[in-house]
Amino acid sequence: MAAPFIALVSNTAEFDRATHERKDLAPFRMSISQREGEMAYLRMDMLQPAGGMASLAKKRILVSDRGRLIFDGIIQPSPRGVLSPTITVEAIARTHGGQIDTWLYELGESLKMAPYDALIVPSDSEDDIAEALAFRPQVIGHSRIQGKPEACDALGGKTHLTVIPLKDSLEFSQDAAVAKTYKVKLTAKWKQIGTQTFMAENIDGTETLSSEAFLEKWPQKETEIGTGFKVQHSVAEVVKDPMGYTYFPRIEEKPKSLDPAWAAVEKLWVASPHMHKLRLALQLRYDYEVARTETIELVMNTDLQEEAAGDEVEEEEIAVRDLTQKSGAKPFKQRHDYKEGDLIVEEGSVFRCREDHTSKLRRESSYWFEVGETNYLASRRMSSFFKSDRGKILIGSALARMSARAAIASRCVTARFTSAMPNPWLVTHDTRATINTPTLPGGFITGRLVEYELLWDRGRRTLSGTIAAVPGGGGTSKPSFGAVEGDTPSAYGRVEFAMKNALDDQLKAFNAGANIPITQFDIKTIPVANEEFEQEATVEVTGEFGLPKQVQLK
Repeated sequence: MAAPFIALVSNTAEFDRATHERKDLAPFRMSISQREGEMAYLRMDMLQPAGGMASLAKKRILVSDRGRLIFDGIIQPSPRGVLSPTITVEAIARTHGGQIDTWLYELGESLKMAPYDALIVPSDSEDDIAEALAFRPQVIGHSRIQGKPEACDALGGKTHLTVIPLKDSLEFSQDAAVAKTYKVKLTAKWKQIGTQTFMAENIDGTETLSSEAFLEKWPQKETEIGTGFKVQHSVAEVVKDPMGYTYFPRIEEKPKSLDPAWAAVEKLWVASPHMHKLRLALQLRYDYEVARTETIELVMNTDLQEEAAGDEVEEEEIAVRDLTQKSGAKPFKQRHDYKEGDLIVEEGSVFRCREDHTSKLRRESSYWFEVGETNYLASRRMSSFFKSDRGKILIGSALARMSARAAIASRCVTARFTSAMPNPWLVTHDTRATINTPTLPGGFITGRLVEYELLWDRGRRTLSGTIAAVPGGGGTSKPSFGAVEGDTPSAYGRVEFAMKNALDDQLKAFNAGANIPITQFDIKTIPVANEEFEQEATVEVTGEFGLPKQVQLK
């Protein structure tokens, strides 16, 4: 079979079979290789070119086979063996003018949807594509034709090959035992806002002989009483009759023993010194804030085959972002000069500016990356985050993240092989390969092709590669979680109201000839006793995480 065609072209050229099926270079050995998550490389062993090394450096190179483009790259500027009769020329898959960072950013942004949850992404890693991928069993793959990255299934591939290893080329290995059980501990912290209302009872209609002094000291609306307590509603006035006159009732006293000077008097009437009946109402509002720390643990099992399972539990601790963090983000403005680090808010999300620029009519995603939500708690008044709707969403995301980690970690069996080369365009950054042979446990292995080398060597064409497989039970179930439970410490303030020296006490003093005491209304406020709470929530995860049976170990 003929060797591939090699054409040196301009950076703007589009592949055309009629034009580019030529041999601008004639290597006697050539390979295209790639590892998972990396760019593809082209290596050519060839004689020194007639035009010298300067004629090759940074040139764009197209490699095609039977009318199909199989590599598009840029020759690296420092070939090895420049003083030898033969040299090794290396090229890396083209990234179209160095757009790889932009592509990775755009890919990361496209992955920021459920089950992705910004609350369990570190605040300094919002732009890290690894965090965006962490919620799915996916890995980065780079096309060797376009160089553009995409998220690929970590356990499979878009294309599928069944390969027959050459004699004595198959190497089967199993890594050390991996975890069958996974655990994640989530810790959420927030400042809970609480509000209580206290109404003074049984005070309306109070009668007193010292109304003027009493009313002077009565708390008015918005008056602060203690820490966090404020008068929300206040009424204090003397009751008047329908004609607008103040009541001056008289008090009838029947003496137990009469002074001789009053012996002829059948009743003793004592005029009240300004006795008034009062209309009173008082309501206090208490606003308080307490710091809460809530933890919850999720435990998930996989259906990993026993021969691959270890006894250790894979554990992870995740600190949920500050649930009450606030930003000074303002709505997006058109034609505004933004500086790196500026914050804007759009549709409930906060974005941070990546670099200085002048905005257009709409926010351009290349200049911004998402920081998080404008308000992580629908209401800061909740006493348990994980029992809330938002907390349950986060638990689901944490479970998805744990499942993704388990899926990738379970790729613990590998098979290295060399086979005859299939059509080279079928071997890509996103390929699943299968080997069927009785020399393997269970007679087969299938899984993601995590590295490969396509080799053309003096008329011989081979494919070498490594398959990473999961020894699962073949289940397809996904774990779920039930109700979130756990005791929540209560945080409450108290208010004690007490009316002192009202009319009855004053009359006793009056009749005894003593000084009449002033009527008083005492208010004692007791704030929240504990301003910091630590609490645990519990939830049961049911069902195993099903793993594909890509190899049978027994």
